[in-house]
Amino acid sequence: MLTVKILSIDIGRGTQDILLFNSETEIENSLKMVLPSPTQVYSSKIKEATEQGLNVYLYGDIIGGGPIVSSIKKHIEAGLKVYMDENCAFTVRNNIEEVTSMGIHVLKGDHGLPSGLRIELKEIFVEEIKDFLSKFKVDLNQVNLFAVAVQDHGKPPKGMSNRAFRFKVVKRKLKENPRLEFLAYWKKEVPSYFLRMKSAVRTLGKQVKTNRIMVMDTSHAALLGCLEDKDSKGQENLVAVNIGNQHTVAASISKGEVKGIFEAHTDQLTPNKLENYVRKLVKGLLTNREIYDSGGHGAFSMEPLPGEPKIMVTGPKRKLVEETGLNFKFASPAGDTMMTGPVGLVKAAKHKMGLD
Repeated sequence: MLTVKILSIDIGRGTQDILLFNSETEIENSLKMVLPSPTQVYSSKIKEATEQGLNVYLYGDIIGGGPIVSSIKKHIEAGLKVYMDENCAFTVRNNIEEVTSMGIHVLKGDHGLPSGLRIELKEIFVEEIKDFLSKFKVDLNQVNLFAVAVQDHGKPPKGMSNRAFRFKVVKRKLKENPRLEFLAYWKKEVPSYFLRMKSAVRTLGKQVKTNRIMVMDTSHAALLGCLEDKDSKGQENLVAVNIGNQHTVAASISKGEVKGIFEAHTDQLTPNKLENYVRKLVKGLLTNREIYDSGGHGAFSMEPLPGEPKIMVTGPKRKLVEETGLNFKFASPAGDTMMTGPVGLVKAAKHKMGLD
């Protein structure tokens, strides 16, 4: 039997969660790490520059926004300048005009570099991970496949909001194939409008010897990871809920196929709203308008789930569900709730390799 080794990296707003899967051992014995996310690291560097009164020049990858964008805004408010090369400026917004409107100087082509602190943005750190693990006699050169999860709204066509565009892509993909695994992409499959995904696989490709690289959205990887919890096994009907720092995504699933899904913004949810959305999702009554008009991305339902399906919940803001009347369980695949995303990546990778 083929030995499968997969390094999966789930990059969120707060942490990057890493799992080295080895098919020759129990997944509970896999190597696991939880590290600060890149956006948190670079946010701290910009804060230090603000304190020192230094202008900053950012170049390199397109990475997750959130904390780094907040630090950039505070840097400009302090009367200091922020320069970004055109590529990594998409870290801030998927529209360069919106980036410049914030007071950021976007540099196109060759320019004399501005004075101040130079910060290279980088989202994938396989070389650093490899060097660290080598001290423990772990050889990443034996890895068959590298999988990474990042959140990517996609670059919408002019006139369409990124909320509507992101959900339109998800809806179209799931109507083509209702399995969550279908939302994962091989390196060469990533659509051109997913700028951050393309940046992630490009950076990863520079650091590894294999072309077997897969990428997926963090929200969907987490939903897949919920299905790998021991309490999910054997369940024909269930609801997977990922309550993230920014986004809450839930899918009703029957026999491995998505029957309905919604995506809202976590900070706009109350326990009552969350419970209402989940119950309507199960009944097939949740509408796109209800979610979109409340500031979320959207929803669609194909058919209801019978009975009272098991509800599996994950995500850093998962405690929100404790204030609802839902009968739920926190997912902990591989015995660790922080590994929900990486385990979901492994599930998607095995499916794409034809090993499930």
